[in-house]
Amino acid sequence: MTKRWIALCSAVLLSLLTTQARADAHSVMEWAKEQANWDAIVSQAVGGNAMAQAAVGHCYLTGKLGDKSCDIAYNNGVAYYEKAYHGGQNWVLNPLVTALVQGPAGSSFVGLRSAPMKQICALAAPVQQRNIPQLLEGANRGLMGLCFLKGIGVETDKNYGVNLLDSAAKEGSIVSAHILDDIFRRSRYGVAINVERADFYQELAKKNALAMQSTATN
Repeated sequence: MTKRWIALCSAVLLSLLTTQARADAHSVMEWAKEQANWDAIVSQAVGGNAMAQAAVGHCYLTGKLGDKSCDIAYNNGVAYYEKAYHGGQNWVLNPLVTALVQGPAGSSFVGLRSAPMKQICALAAPVQQRNIPQLLEGANRGLMGLCFLKGIGVETDKNYGVNLLDSAAKEGSIVSAHILDDIFRRSRYGVAINVERADFYQELAKKNALAMQSTATN
């Protein structure tokens, strides 16, 4: 199987998964519209309805749910998103990881360096089991790769972890490219030194940074 064919298959899978995620998110919003009121949605979420949990999580993190609104409550939003995700609502994965990385408004732990890895890695096993890494954008996918490399919340899988970081780096993640450069240059996480691959990711990090700067100025 050629690299070109593999890339094409990956692109098709990504398109299908992201399309399905958007459709699932839309279904939740449409379902929420049909409910009598906010209390009715919360009641179903408390009762274990994964769709309701996704809706409540979304509202608590954004303050809005279609034509309904609620007060933003970060911790509650994250908790309901986690329940919804483990209940099969795959589409909440990326916004959930983003929320964990960013932290609540005014938080001092915002950013990748201080991301709560234990909480993020608790989401890792279903990513592999359900084959849904493509639902994670850039740096979020790279973070999930670190979970598998470090064996946090999931069994260590060096190849899978490197693959997640690689796909994230090739989609523009500067952080993921830097991490891979360090992994292959210094033999991190038991991965063999490979200077050629390290140099590749070093250059890729530079290209990604330039692309981001170009996008920001346009």
